[in-house]
Amino acid sequence: MTMRGPLFLVGAIAGTALSAAVGAGSLDGAAPLMTAPAVWQPAETGTATLPRPTPEPPTPELLAVIEQRRAERAELRQREAEERRQARTRREERRAQTAARDVATRHTVGALVCAHTTAWCDTTAARADALLPGWSHLGWDLHVSDDPPDDWLGGLASPTRRTVTVFPDDTWTTVTLDGVLAHEFGHAIDHQFWDEPMRERWRQDRGIDPEVPWRAGGWPHDHSAAGEDLAEVVAWLITGGRYLTRSPYPTPDEKLRDTWEDHLLPSVVRGAEEES
Repeated sequence: MTMRGPLFLVGAIAGTALSAAVGAGSLDGAAPLMTAPAVWQPAETGTATLPRPTPEPPTPELLAVIEQRRAERAELRQREAEERRQARTRREERRAQTAARDVATRHTVGALVCAHTTAWCDTTAARADALLPGWSHLGWDLHVSDDPPDDWLGGLASPTRRTVTVFPDDTWTTVTLDGVLAHEFGHAIDHQFWDEPMRERWRQDRGIDPEVPWRAGGWPHDHSAAGEDLAEVVAWLITGGRYLTRSPYPTPDEKLRDTWEDHLLPSVVRGAEEES
């Protein structure tokens, strides 16, 4: 065995002792040369309450600015609402004008519309031409129908559709047909040519109370309505007095004819323009 073996053993023993001293402290109780890192622990935290700052009241200048902006927004909303209203009104006016032009275009000259037997349609057309040669110049169509909405209804006039409709049946005589035609054409003349001042004059001349409505409000018609009285007098005029009015007001006479004939029977309806 050579000297190398014992020296190596002494060195190993010394190294072991040094390692123990490093891990546990020096041999004489001094602090260790190296320590193992400690495990990290989070620091304890508390919820600190910070005092809230007291808001300062708005200044009068700021309040004035806020109020002004509110007023401006309100004014803007009102202006926009007014613009929408005006635009809606303009649209409605344009629709009404278009509808009026359409009606005027369609009804420049009235036409006969037959929804009955050929015999009744031919008879009605002939009687209308005999009573009012210019009836078609009213611009109202004449309908002849066998389907009345009510059994008692002999005829009706529709200003919205600009139509006069009669519902003849086998019980009718020529006098009946003439009276119904003339009465309904009286309504058409009222709608086509009369205005409120003329209607007021009619009330005064006929002694009709201003509270009495112009249009009859129910079915069957109440002939005390001022407009019904007018149609009855027109029928009396057109038939030359053969038609006996159902109006409760004074029976028409020559004085009424002289005063009102030109208004009750305009020349265009009488066909005077064609005759001259």
